[in-house]
Order: sequence, then structure tokens, then C-alpha cells
Amino acid sequence: MARPDFIDWVTSPGGLYLYDKKKPTLATWMPHQRDILRHIFPAGDGPLPYNRICWSTPKKTGKTELAAAVQQYFGLFVDVPGEQYVLANDFEGARARVWRYIEGSLERNPLMKDTDWKKVGSEIVLGNGTTIRAIASDYRGEAGSNHSLATVDEPWGIVHESSLRLMTEFGPVPTRENSTIFYTGYQGFEGQSTFWHDLLDSGMVEPVPELAHLDNGDGQPACWRGGKTFVYWDHVGRMPWHTQEFLDDQKRAFAGRLSEYLRVWENRRVHSADAFCTPDQWEKLYDPTLRGLHAGDERSIVLAADAATKSDCTALVGTAWNAETKKVETVYCGVWRPGDGQPIKLTETIGPEIVRLNQQYRVAAVYFDPFQMMAIAEMCRKAGVVMVEFPQTSRRIQSDTHLHQLIWGNNLAHHGDPELKEHVTNALTKSNERGQRIVKELSSLKVDAAVALAMSALGTVEMLAGYTGTMAVQPNVFFGG
Repeated sequence: MARPDFIDWVTSPGGLYLYDKKKPTLATWMPHQRDILRHIFPAGDGPLPYNRICWSTPKKTGKTELAAAVQQYFGLFVDVPGEQYVLANDFEGARARVWRYIEGSLERNPLMKDTDWKKVGSEIVLGNGTTIRAIASDYRGEAGSNHSLATVDEPWGIVHESSLRLMTEFGPVPTRENSTIFYTGYQGFEGQSTFWHDLLDSGMVEPVPELAHLDNGDGQPACWRGGKTFVYWDHVGRMPWHTQEFLDDQKRAFAGRLSEYLRVWENRRVHSADAFCTPDQWEKLYDPTLRGLHAGDERSIVLAADAATKSDCTALVGTAWNAETKKVETVYCGVWRPGDGQPIKLTETIGPEIVRLNQQYRVAAVYFDPFQMMAIAEMCRKAGVVMVEFPQTSRRIQSDTHLHQLIWGNNLAHHGDPELKEHVTNALTKSNERGQRIVKELSSLKVDAAVALAMSALGTVEMLAGYTGTMAVQPNVFFGG
């Protein structure tokens, strides 16, 4: 049977059905998608025009549905019986997205009989002998496969050696006329997503004349080709829900993380770090009525220390809780620098300063990194200071994320300390699924006071935001933020 036009098939009974609908509901396709898919998957018996297809678009533009549709199209009409793979950055990802969509579509397809397909573990077997298998992109057992199709989900995340080796194995198979690799994903990160970027760049040799009417949102062609590689790279969300109001709301939600907004909603290559706090945002938090620590100050405070002895600074930052404004307030910042090649002597700098502050003010506790400060902590405990260990593991992500939220939610106030401003606005942050992390290695500028501020602000919320009259050391209680 001759291969049907992709759009004619996918939009007719028997095409791709939405897996999250109880009743059989065909997926819908936008005009630009129809134009591109008709070009790359034409009807007929001849070879397909491309064997590597790179589809890179913003968030919520139907990349998962498309990959599932391509899997079904190949499984039913191209190089049958075929050996097909769904690859993602991990096995659960492979099964959770494209593979699940294929299964859900087949279940809802009213033209499919029980004998037309079956699921066996992480494999779908069609009645014509085609198999569709979900694997992780670093799965070594598939070297030497004879695949007719592989869809690769989010190839920007292919950065490890094992994944790169597998991608070498998962090139088009020369003995199969229409063996194809179909990649879908964002652009990813400069300096990290090199496999994906090299592949895209190699395919962007000349614009595709038949698709010249589609621009990428910057006035440049959206569709390119280089040999048998096709690239569709778009910065525009063309779905009905990509309204300007929606995008403006997303931009507000990503406040302080502009690169993440650009990566996700405009599909641009970005660096993996953002400014933790811009100078403009820091100025918005300035409160001219706020005073630093002063004689007779009755505010309860939490201090936090980020200590080093050689290349980095040592910083001590104090914050208080304002019950009326519901804000964390900065009240103290001390920074010591190594000089003339000599290391900072913690026993002569930050140690005595902690003891002095504890004697003169109401210091609820001092949060500290035990890696550098165990001896200082013991000295301070002997002087009556409450010392709370703050390991630089998941607690740092918690504190950095919390400070980021305070800053961009306008829930922090400061009195204009220039050194604290310098460190906070120097800081760069990386995002992951757990939150934000100030990363010192990304900048040669000093950020130690920003790290100490993050620890202190979290300590203030944990210990003072719920203060009702009796001071209690509760370092594991999180009251808000």
C-alpha cells in the first residue's frame, strides 16, 4: 500500500487521538504544522526527502503529540515491519510522554481492533509486525539496532558520554530506505547542548523554498535544510493559547529568570545562569526608614556566616523579621578579605565579631557552614552563642531559592549597605527542578555576602516569623516565604 500524505492520514479517522480524552477525539493541527508535515512526509512510494528531522519550538506547541503521530505513521505505513524507538533523557521520561501518547491514541482509535496491536512491557507491537520500544537515551543495550525510526525527546539534554555514544549508534540506517531520526525539543544551553546545536547548525544550510512563507519570529526563515537534514526552529508560539496576555503573564512568573523564559517560551539558546538579582530590583527593596544595628536595638536577629580563608571573602550577615510588614529586613553585613597573600584568620575576625554581636544584641542564632567553621563554632558556643549547622547541600538550594523568592516577591527590605548590594547583584544562579542555587564558580566577582544573606533570611523565617514571645531555637521549622 502506498504511503498516505501525513496530514491526510493524521486528520482522518484512524489518525492521532488525544490520549487524555475519554471519547475518541482527533488531534488538531495548525496551518503551519500542516504545511511543514506535508513537505517532510509526502504521499507515495518514493524515499522520504529527509532522514534527520529537527523540530524545535517553544513550550506547549504540540511536540509530544507530533512525535507520537510520527511513530504511528511510520509504524503503519513506512518501512513495515519496522523497528522503532522512543528515546528520552531517562527511561521514565521516555515512557511518560511520547510512548504514553502512542498507547493512549491506539486505545482510543475506533478503527483499531484488539488484534491490531498489543503492549508488552515497554514495547508496543502492531499487528503488521512493527515494534515501538521506549528506552533512555543512554541505554547501551541498543547499540547496533536496525531501526526504521527513532524519536528523540529533548535532545538538548544529551550531554553525557554514554548518551553521545548512543546517538552515534542511532543515526539513520543506510540499509533501510526511509530510516529516520526525528528530534523534538527546546534549544537548550550554550556550551552544554553541543550535540543538539551542532546537529541543528549542520542542517541550516539553505532555507526551504516551499516553506519560505514561515518566518521564525525574528524575520528569518523558520525551515532549513542541509543535505538530508531538515530543521524547523521557531521562536513563536503559534497555538491558539499563545496569546500576548498569556505570554506576558509567563514573563512575570519568570521574574528574575529571563533566560528561562527565553529558553522555554521563545525557544532561544541561553546561558545556564541568570543574574540572581538585578541592580534595579535591589533598589526597589530599599527602605529609607530601615536602620542597621544600633545602640539599644531590641530586634531579634539571625546571623549567618559564609567563611573562607584564602581566595574567597568571609561574610557575616544579619536579618530580622518585621511582623507588621511581613518582610525580612537586613540589619548587618560584615565582610573580610584576604590580603597580601595572607589567609583570613577566622579566630581574629568573624569569631570575635559573632561574640561581640551576641553580647550587644538579641542574636537568636548563628547559621554556619560546618566545613570551615567548626572550630569557630565551638569558640562561640563557649561564649554563649547559639550555633546552628547549615550544610551546603540541599539546605543551600532551599535558602538560595527562598531568598530569590523574597527578592522578586518584594518581601525583603534593606537599608542600603553598599557591600551587600555589590555581592547580591554580582551573584549568578542556576536553576534545576529543585530550585535556585547561587554558584560561585560562575563569576570571579565576590558573592559571599549573598550566600550568607540567603542563609540568614531562611533562618529568620524559620526562627522568628512565628515568634510569639518566647524565643525558641527551631532550625527545622519553616514558617513561610
